[in-house]
Amino acid sequence: MNHKILWLSLATLVVVAGGIFGFFAYQNHKLEKAREKVTREVEREMDQKIGRGNFHKVEQANKQNSDTMMFIPVLKDKSDNQALKQKILDAAKKEQNDSNNLVFFTFDRQRTGHGVEGYRLKKIRYDRAGFGYKRTSERQFDQQLVDADTGKVLTLGEVLSPDPDALLELKLAMQKAIIAQKKLSLEQMAELGEAKYPERLSETSINLTDKALTLPISIPNHPELKHVAVPLSYLAGHVKSKYLAPGTEGEKPLRSANSGKKIALTFDDGPSRKVTPRVLALLKKYHAKATFFVLGSEVVENPGLVKQELMAGHEIGNHSWSHPQLTKLSNAEVSEQVLKTQMAVYEQTGYFPELMRPPYGAVHHDTALAIGLPLAQWTVDTEDWKYKSGRLVTNKVLKSARDGGIILMHDIHETTADGLEETLKQLKKQGYEFVTVSELLNQKLEIGHEYFDATQEKAV
Repeated sequence: MNHKILWLSLATLVVVAGGIFGFFAYQNHKLEKAREKVTREVEREMDQKIGRGNFHKVEQANKQNSDTMMFIPVLKDKSDNQALKQKILDAAKKEQNDSNNLVFFTFDRQRTGHGVEGYRLKKIRYDRAGFGYKRTSERQFDQQLVDADTGKVLTLGEVLSPDPDALLELKLAMQKAIIAQKKLSLEQMAELGEAKYPERLSETSINLTDKALTLPISIPNHPELKHVAVPLSYLAGHVKSKYLAPGTEGEKPLRSANSGKKIALTFDDGPSRKVTPRVLALLKKYHAKATFFVLGSEVVENPGLVKQELMAGHEIGNHSWSHPQLTKLSNAEVSEQVLKTQMAVYEQTGYFPELMRPPYGAVHHDTALAIGLPLAQWTVDTEDWKYKSGRLVTNKVLKSARDGGIILMHDIHETTADGLEETLKQLKKQGYEFVTVSELLNQKLEIGHEYFDATQEKAV
């Protein structure tokens, strides 16, 4: 009797064990089929998006019964893109997979600009759901900009032409873009001055299209502004030609040097409703071009005049917002003085001043970098502010005028306008051509440098 019970118990145990084993075998079979189905679906997505032959698979399993499959981009010669492969392997290594799930690292690829492609790594996770798997999450990583020919991940320094001032020029272009795109108001220019701009040419969080270079930015109190798209026209001469679409505006060529004497007349502190129109009329009469270094506050106070200056062929320079001595201000305050004026001029003209004349000519190294524009000084100060006679202003100019010189005057004093016609007449008799400061200098101007005449300049 006892033997019979024992054999019956053993038989029951075998049946139960077999049932359990069979259940797990069935479950594993179903899961394996589900795994194969999910893998085929992901592969089909990659075939449709990227094209078979443009990637290969790397699979790894771990002790928790979870699998990770990585799709590695390949180059034109079908070898692995090692730079992107390493980024995918690094991302996969950081993932702490739970048991019984599937993780796929795929990528999207698109042509973003001339000679460049954008790769965006994507992590797709499937979790166990009964005898199958269900897609539960999808995460995209930052885009990587890649040279379309070599597959190399591009840094900012590899997109830009070699230039020791590349980051300074980039900062200036980014500020222009923020202003032009009306991202901030005039009152918020101080925050733009305190923004964090790219500090390393090794930066890879960038994107390049046929129209713009998109860069990261961090502006105090504006967390919504994480990137700025800088039109390539603001970066003329700074982006390597291999990454520019045919027909993209390049750096403006320097004008051919004409023979003959040249001189640059400059007018500070305007525009003035009373004096500037008189100055403009006289310049037109004598076919003279000049440079107006304007105060932003006066541009706003006297709308329309700065546009008249520009439309007449004159150059507009920045002379600060309210004429403080910039060397007595913090770098943030200096930036605000400059940026508010840049914005005031742009809003009325669609043009950004490319030169700065610091009030009183006062500048030191830190101030020059905070200004962020090339600096135009002078060779002759007429001191027109202290004379009550236009003739005295003319005499001062004629006494010190020389080829390649820059004359400092102000279009806010009646005496300046009173003496201007005689000044123009006499200088013209002496054979001078009246040109803008940029035309006189006729060279690539550098941020942090000050220019005194056609030949004399120095780093601040």
